[in-house]
Amino acid sequence: MPDNLVGTLLTSLVRAAAVTVVGPAGLVVAPALATVCIWAGEQLGEGARPFAESLTHVFGHLAGDKAKEAFSSLRETGNHDLERMAAVAFRAALDAIHIRIESAGGLLTADYDRWFLLWRGRLDRAIRSGDAASLFHAGEADPVAIETAGEEKWWPLFHPVLLRWAGEQREFKNDHSASGSLPPDLESTLADELLGLSRQATREVLRESDFERSWIAWQQSFLAAVARQTQQTNADLARRLDELSGRTNEIRQYLNDEIERLHLRLDRVDETLAQIRAAIAELHGTAALRIPSYPWTPGLPPGAMLRAEYAVVPFFGRQRELQDITSWATSGDPLRIRLYTGEGGFGKTRLAIEACRHLRAEGFAAGFLSRRISDPELARLAARLGQANAREAVVIDYVEIDQGSLVGLLGALRERRAGHVRLILLARGAGQWWDRLKRRGGGVGDLLAGPATGEPLRLAPLAFSAEERSELFRAATGAFAEKLGRAVPAGPPDLTAPYFDRVLLIHMMALIAVEGTHAEGQEAILDRVLAREISFWEDLLLARGLEPALQDGLLLAMAAATFIKGVPDRSQALGVLRGLSFFATEREPVLEALAQGLHDSYGGRQWIDPLQPDLLGEHLVSKALHRFGPDSFNRVLGI
Repeated sequence: MPDNLVGTLLTSLVRAAAVTVVGPAGLVVAPALATVCIWAGEQLGEGARPFAESLTHVFGHLAGDKAKEAFSSLRETGNHDLERMAAVAFRAALDAIHIRIESAGGLLTADYDRWFLLWRGRLDRAIRSGDAASLFHAGEADPVAIETAGEEKWWPLFHPVLLRWAGEQREFKNDHSASGSLPPDLESTLADELLGLSRQATREVLRESDFERSWIAWQQSFLAAVARQTQQTNADLARRLDELSGRTNEIRQYLNDEIERLHLRLDRVDETLAQIRAAIAELHGTAALRIPSYPWTPGLPPGAMLRAEYAVVPFFGRQRELQDITSWATSGDPLRIRLYTGEGGFGKTRLAIEACRHLRAEGFAAGFLSRRISDPELARLAARLGQANAREAVVIDYVEIDQGSLVGLLGALRERRAGHVRLILLARGAGQWWDRLKRRGGGVGDLLAGPATGEPLRLAPLAFSAEERSELFRAATGAFAEKLGRAVPAGPPDLTAPYFDRVLLIHMMALIAVEGTHAEGQEAILDRVLAREISFWEDLLLARGLEPALQDGLLLAMAAATFIKGVPDRSQALGVLRGLSFFATEREPVLEALAQGLHDSYGGRQWIDPLQPDLLGEHLVSKALHRFGPDSFNRVLGI
């Protein structure tokens, strides 16, 4: 095939391949392009050059330009903000490099630290403002071009953007960025590592709940837009084919055959749309039940390393409990209910997460019930649980707080118990709230006081003996050292104190040891871990250009959010801040920046989650009340 024709065809195929970045439509259209163009070049020979070039133009326009138009129009709909996703991934990658440099020692200077903080601040502001597109100016590569560039071109595309982000900060007007350069060691490190970390972070971002559902819905919209663009191209396609068809009978016959085949391939777009619609329907049906398991990244609040959802420390022990749950779940009556109790830090949530994974392997649809589930979603879930083929295990964490969801499910299941359903309830203890539920009407009390529900099971300590606790400590130090890029410390300290019945306190001691410090006693352990969180808040204020003097207010705000078990939306977050006397005279833009900063860092099941793990959050509340007085939260509570 002639070289210039090869170049034209390759350009078209590259365009088609680029479609796969924004949706699966490229996988459907690209094979058709390849078939037509390759056949034209190889079978019809040199004389078919005008024919092949025209087809390449038509199909390249369809797969490339039309897909680009669809992509651009959808970007304005808000169904899925690709720039925001890229910004979140870039932020995670920069955070990871920052941690690695800091852990290595020697390279990091105060100047380098400021580079990272200012870059992160620029990304944070764009992400929280919803205007992540402003990160990339005219003349610069956009996120799609950056993410799809090869290793040799990626850094030259992203390097000037990083310089501009820093240059937009007044602190750097006369610094390196003004001359268009980075410190050599820092530039070399970023060029070597940022590409791989950014692409890894992009994959992790797509797993997050904030992006998962909108990503699927956006792809559906993209395919629909490509289908519309395909229809709009029909007139152009018909005109060009008509021009070509008069050339030779051979070409005319070929065109008739290929047009029929192409139509068959384009029909697959509709099939793909139908499949995605079905996937979205399935997602809606199962969204109420999820296993809360997320990848840990360096930019997360420090407490995340200790949370069950991030599973930084490998699951340890509890094999007897897991076998018991599996046996209980797979046998017996259609509906069975079990309540597990234990103090904060005993490992109830982590056990339930592992149990869900085991039960999924047994064919159950198992997961935690969302605490933000709406009434219609709860009704759909209850209807699904009542079906004859149901095989589901539902975990309700903090059930003593979230009694409404349990009551709603039991009320529906009382009339429809055809499937195989297991309810696993987690609480601190079985107190008066449990007794009241067992006396509740509407058939709810009958289920909880009847044979479907066993006696509450109190979770035993994970490690009784000094040997077991030492083994658990070593596993935790190894995991933390790997994540933080530090050395594994020497042998375990004395872990015989009674408070080490709580596995979380052993993990905290391990984290403190990895960081090269020490603490004696439960209060000192919690103080040291809380100090890590306070340091994170200092960085949060700096990254957003807020005064360091606001740190006490930020501490009070997180304590208040923890005290009221989280904040469900932005307006209530602002209400909490206004309700604290610390912020009585503060300007509204500062309060809005603080609220957004807390959401960006602690958003999860709610707009702002309580500080977790619970043991750490309770320690924060206790410290805040002791320091600022017992009436600190009165206005927040409406007292």
